[in-house]
Amino acid sequence: MSAPPPDDTPAPPSGTDPAPILTVPDELDEVAPVVPTGSAWVTLPDLDAATGAIGSLTVLHDRAGGLVELRGAPLLTTRVTVDGTAVPADAWHLELDAGLLPRWHAQVEEVTITLTVACPPEHRGVVVEVAVDNGRDAPVEVAAEASGGLTEAALHVFSARPLAGPHRWRFDPWSRALVWELSAGLPVAALA
Repeated sequence: MSAPPPDDTPAPPSGTDPAPILTVPDELDEVAPVVPTGSAWVTLPDLDAATGAIGSLTVLHDRAGGLVELRGAPLLTTRVTVDGTAVPADAWHLELDAGLLPRWHAQVEEVTITLTVACPPEHRGVVVEVAVDNGRDAPVEVAAEASGGLTEAALHVFSARPLAGPHRWRFDPWSRALVWELSAGLPVAALA
């Protein structure tokens, strides 16, 4: 229960509508099929249903008081080759485990490839796994290549607004990996 406003609170301007504010979303002309997945820490709201490409990634940022979203075109895509030949896009078929864990399966001759994109519970990250089941009598060479790029970052608190700031690549000696880092000033407080 909230306390009544103090007596010196200014009255709303005359002619304002006292009705509650309704949020009406914009109508979309075209909607691409996506598969959302995530955990308490990280979400992938728009995985491409056909290819498994990651369009964006959001993280809950306590200090920012909202979601920080990293967007790409795509942010990350995985290309798989079998004996040097790319697995065709129409060979992949989506399956949802438990309604939340997306797995794409492709069959190339006797080789079955599974691409899993997951945000493991209790971890602050994303895993992209390529698993291979070789049904051939001979060895097979399977390669996975990740590519993509970060095009923009945004802060979501009721609506999205861009996060400006330096974006840079750096090598992290602990994980021995390239890290794409967003260093942005965050809003501290606002009144409305």
